[in-house]
Amino acid sequence: WVQVSRLRQARIAHRSLHGGNIMVGENGCPRLADFSFAELAATSRQMAIDVAELLASLAGQIGPERAVGSALPAIGRDGVATAVPLLQPLALSARTRHRIKGQDGLLKRTREAAIAASGDQADQNLAKLQRVRPRTLLAIAALAGAFYFLLPQIAQVSNSWHAILSADWAWLPV
Repeated sequence: WVQVSRLRQARIAHRSLHGGNIMVGENGCPRLADFSFAELAATSRQMAIDVAELLASLAGQIGPERAVGSALPAIGRDGVATAVPLLQPLALSARTRHRIKGQDGLLKRTREAAIAASGDQADQNLAKLQRVRPRTLLAIAALAGAFYFLLPQIAQVSNSWHAILSADWAWLPV
């Protein structure tokens, strides 16, 4: 958590901050690993997602109260409070969701522990998050396909103009 605090002070978001990316060195000190998704000049939300991710990941291993209790000395009440609205499945990585799957109510208990630890500073409402829906991807693919196939036809303006003039306008509504 001290390293997470340092990242926050430097406005760096790890963006993959779960238990699998914490390594213990030869001296017994934990170290953060895998900065391949890190973001410089991170937004407050990105850094809050890091905290929520690590809280949820640790809660699955050591319990919500201990996870939140371990975070408080390093990142303080404000740091824990920022994670409260993001302690929900949509904000977490697939790896963390998979690891805590089957632990009924874990996120709710972690959220409650974080609210209790941060006091009145925490926004208790869940953040509104939305993932890309398959329907949206299908619409994008359809538009890209239409563009790909229609552009060469439109490029032949003289043929297109003759086609428009000879079109059967009764088919327009269809």
